[in-house]
Amino acid sequence: MPIRISVVKIDITPERKVSLLGYFNERLSEKILDRLFLRILAIEGFSKNSGSSGRTVIIQLDTCIIPSNFANMVGEKAEELGLCNREDVMIYATHTHTAPALDDFFFTKAETWYREWLFKKITEGLKAIRFRDECLVKLGRLQYENICYNRRWFMKDGGVLTNPPRGTDELLKPEGLVDRELQLLVFSNKNDEPICVLINTSNHTDTVGENAVSADWPGILEQLINDYIGREITLFTTIAPQGNINHFDFKDPSPQSGYEITKKIASKYLGVIKKCLTELSPVELAPVKTIFEEAQIPPREEQLIAPPVLKKSIQTVKIQENIEELKKAIENLTAEDLARGHKTALSLFEYFRELFTRTKPRFYKVPLQVITMGEVVLVCIPGEPFVEIGLELKKRIRNRIVMPVALANGYFGYIPTMDCFSRGGYETQPHPWNCLSVRAEKIITEKIIEMYLTQNPL
Repeated sequence: MPIRISVVKIDITPERKVSLLGYFNERLSEKILDRLFLRILAIEGFSKNSGSSGRTVIIQLDTCIIPSNFANMVGEKAEELGLCNREDVMIYATHTHTAPALDDFFFTKAETWYREWLFKKITEGLKAIRFRDECLVKLGRLQYENICYNRRWFMKDGGVLTNPPRGTDELLKPEGLVDRELQLLVFSNKNDEPICVLINTSNHTDTVGENAVSADWPGILEQLINDYIGREITLFTTIAPQGNINHFDFKDPSPQSGYEITKKIASKYLGVIKKCLTELSPVELAPVKTIFEEAQIPPREEQLIAPPVLKKSIQTVKIQENIEELKKAIENLTAEDLARGHKTALSLFEYFRELFTRTKPRFYKVPLQVITMGEVVLVCIPGEPFVEIGLELKKRIRNRIVMPVALANGYFGYIPTMDCFSRGGYETQPHPWNCLSVRAEKIITEKIIEMYLTQNPL
């Protein structure tokens, strides 16, 4: 069954200083390393036998996180323009930590002017959608090594640390798994010339580490693929569950952050993609069906609201009375400082833990989406699920190519597996942006399976 597509790409790089979202402190951009883009892939899949048709609009933003209310506005705009229904729109972040803040995050304040300007750019992009002639689609899948690692480690003293000191002899073993599968869809015209590529892979997009605007490794990877293919194509990088994954090789003590590292990671991914391109096979992406529902998930339970960090509780740390002093003290703080038990890091989390306790609602409305495109299924989660959640969904949704997409349609923080909460670590710390119940993993997984079976009964 044939499909038609439309691809739109618009530059969304801010030309003035902006607050960059991704760390605890307020960071103002000092330069532009590479451009940020909005990318839209609209797919229309129909059946020649039934005459039915379906559409999905996939929107990628080079940003860190997308607030749920912003995602809803975009979906409603697509419906208003007559493109599709709101539930047919999936908008996701590449999770670059060097892009303008679309929401408040710790002491970083949202760039409201940029958010309003960005919405206008997205509207412009939606209006530009024009479906092409029927296109060809091919699939590639490959396992790879030495690009991503589980970032939570059992230590020899019995504790679990997120981003432990690299190269230390106190490392015992990684706490969890790694998903090293890269999945790839190539959309081509009738002459078999690539128009765009969609990849799905699990890794964090936080390699630059400086106060500069950058799309991180997905942006550089698009440039490298264009050079390799020899024509201008648009790359859609969907991030699979990666809440406990990053690019650090913890047995290597050498520096592993910086723009040169970003380029190296992009180059490694290009090597994987080159191999994928030699082993492509045709794949059916029609018909297109979408289901979108909100799961009601309670907030973090009181008895687990302050899990241990190292061997001490953040409750034992006195909060600095002067918040401005705290803001200044965290200027160069990272998640690795929390692993080391840095007092200021502990104070920071105690402050936001108390804020969360005072302001948490009775439950959160968490949007979940399942997009079935013929043989391929996109399952979309608004946060940073642990990699085990993506692997479980791949395992339980049978007879389909499953691409789990994190950071889609909103943001509710890290979604660890339930047993991780008793061990502590950065991802388990409660605050207004890391807020869901310890049961969220189970609720989300079972709800997605239920939604999939509603679309695709056995």
